[in-house]
Amino acid sequence: MNQVYLQLLRDKLQRRFKQLSESEHRNFHNYLNVFWDFLQSPQFKTILENLAYLHPEMEITARNFVIELEQSVKSYPPFDDTFEKQSAIAYFIIKECIKRDDNSKVEYLVGANYINNFSQEESINAFISYVVRPLYEYINESLEENTVISYFLVRYKHRSEWFQRENLHNLYKSKTGKGEKNLCLNLYEYLFEQGIDFSIEPWSISGEADLVLDKSSDNPVIADAKIFDGQDKNKSYLLKGFRQIYQYTLDYNQPFGYLIIFKICEEYLNFEVTQNNQSVPCVVHNNKTIFFLTIDIYPHEKTASKRPKLKSYIIKESDLTEAMKTEED
Repeated sequence: MNQVYLQLLRDKLQRRFKQLSESEHRNFHNYLNVFWDFLQSPQFKTILENLAYLHPEMEITARNFVIELEQSVKSYPPFDDTFEKQSAIAYFIIKECIKRDDNSKVEYLVGANYINNFSQEESINAFISYVVRPLYEYINESLEENTVISYFLVRYKHRSEWFQRENLHNLYKSKTGKGEKNLCLNLYEYLFEQGIDFSIEPWSISGEADLVLDKSSDNPVIADAKIFDGQDKNKSYLLKGFRQIYQYTLDYNQPFGYLIIFKICEEYLNFEVTQNNQSVPCVVHNNKTIFFLTIDIYPHEKTASKRPKLKSYIIKESDLTEAMKTEED
């Protein structure tokens, strides 16, 4: 995997944290907004979304804590005995602070509560130490190969839909029998050009690529690409591909897998899963997280706002759960 890129991400994160830590206390809220905006980039947003999903109960804890401080209600700083949960509390506290304007001085109130000291300088320093730093350290420790892959896959999706839609659709149509294979190769070529080291498993007799593994890493990346046309390559076909990816995560003892879907029909394809508010929808089962990245390469004649209401193919979380049970059985 591209360790150089990971180090660049860590260096950039460290610089932004240092900038926030050394900012003027009277303008701290503005600097916190800048830091928060930086964390919304795809490389870090996936980590934060997953943290929020794992510990949703901490959002209520953080919200109540901030509201009580604003109402001058005696409150105690929320603590937890695990690093991950404490990081989730920090994330939701910052999220609450971002919702407020600078005049609220909410960061000052939070920091003062942690150290029972109402000095502006010491209170802001406490906010950095007890709230910002835990989240910064969690993100830094969570940056791994999976983060890099997620980032580049989303970039590939945008590249394909914005600039290469017609070319990719023609690539599929030129040799329909090998269309899926050709699209897979286009994806692999893109990943290779980004400096990601991987190997392609030998093709089966049917000519379909099995998976991509970064065997140079201690954490091989498991991915597969499938066509969806709403006909032969339909919902059942995707569920079969999903089941295969899930089985690979079990075989290789890896926490993540990716199912990349090239949609070549006009109709919509939606995943109704719990974690559908993320950059890339996913489903979590048995400590395995499978991501679904749909790439629409159908050459629509009209923009999305002008298209008539079309049929939607829906894959529900219950469908995916049933597919995993079938594999486990």
